[in-house]
Amino acid sequence: MTDADNVNMKHLTSRRSFLKIIAASAATVLMAPVAKVQSVFAEMVKADDALAKALSYVADAKKADPAKRKDKKAVCSNCQFYTETDSKAKIGKCQLIQSGDVAAAGWCTSYSLKQKKA
Repeated sequence: MTDADNVNMKHLTSRRSFLKIIAASAATVLMAPVAKVQSVFAEMVKADDALAKALSYVADAKKADPAKRKDKKAVCSNCQFYTETDSKAKIGKCQLIQSGDVAAAGWCTSYSLKQKKA
C-alpha cells in the first residue's frame, strides 16, 4: 500500500466514524420525545387489578365508600406510599399497588398520611 492509499483509508475511516456518531446522535435526539410521550401515557392501574380491588382503590377519592373513607382530605397525593411521577398528569407510583400509576386524587384503604419532614 502506498502512502496515498494510507491517507485515503484514514480519511474514509474518519468519515465513517463521523457518520456513525451523527447517526447515533440523531437517533438519540429523535427518541427523546418518545420517552416523554410514554410517561404522559403511563399505564394506569386497571380497575380489575386484584390488589387494587382488595384495597378498594378508586381513582377519584370522592367516589370512595364514605363508610371506609372518613377523612375527606385523604387522597393519594398526601399518602406516605405515593410518589409523584408526573405533576401535569397528576399521577404517581404507589408502593403498595405496583401494577401501574395511580391518580393523585385517588384513595385506598391503606391510606396513611405522609409525615412532614423534620
